[in-house]
Amino acid sequence: MQFERYWIFAICCAVVVAMLVRLLLRERVSLQHSLAFLLFMLGALVTAIFPSLTYRLGRLMGFALPSNFFFAILIGVLFMLHLGTVIALSRLESRTIALTQELGLVQEQMARLSGVAPHRAGASESAAHGSPASETARAVAGHTDKPAPSGASST
Repeated sequence: MQFERYWIFAICCAVVVAMLVRLLLRERVSLQHSLAFLLFMLGALVTAIFPSLTYRLGRLMGFALPSNFFFAILIGVLFMLHLGTVIALSRLESRTIALTQELGLVQEQMARLSGVAPHRAGASESAAHGSPASETARAVAGHTDKPAPSGASST
């Protein structure tokens, strides 16, 4: 067994796996988005611990050198990780567009109910700050530029 040759690589892989598990337990990253990376790092750890497995598997797949096999696998894994990221980004972009459209519809309904003309994107900044629609929007959000009544504290 040639574990002595790859012990630094094995320790690095184990540290990365431990950090990822710690982030998962602290809920800093989601399991769905980090599962592929976690499996990849566990595979790299197995490769470092059992290098003869890499030699045999590489020869079975037609690679003359184990390093070529390892790099081909790495390129494939990175491609899959990138594809997963692109899919997640596309879903988030679609959701953002849908939420923005829904927010616009809700704002228009609020303006209709209050009898104020809906705010348009082309309106000047000075008109938007003093308009009743913007005051309504700030009041809904909890912000107001009006001073507090004399008896109330402004916290």
